[in-house]
Amino acid sequence: MMFRELIETLGKWEPEYDLGRALEHLSTTVRIGGTIFWCGNGGSWSQAQHLSAELTGSMEGDDAPVRSVCLGAEGAFVTAWANDATYEDIFAR
Repeated sequence: MMFRELIETLGKWEPEYDLGRALEHLSTTVRIGGTIFWCGNGGSWSQAQHLSAELTGSMEGDDAPVRSVCLGAEGAFVTAWANDATYEDIFAR
């Protein structure tokens, strides 16, 4: 249910209101041990990979790692799947 709520929140983007709600969802996800999924396009994808690595590796201090995945970070799989199938269902598995 939380994922659907997050997608709905991001789909009706009102920065001054929705940013706080998105942060609440992220905070709750971390608190309950859930996984944060990131995505991006071009430079934003690079930043998503970096942020995911920072959270997973807990590179600042002794903080516990956060379950974090950057969608599409498996470049070999993404290109192989797109070559053999299609980009439309790249994250289906």
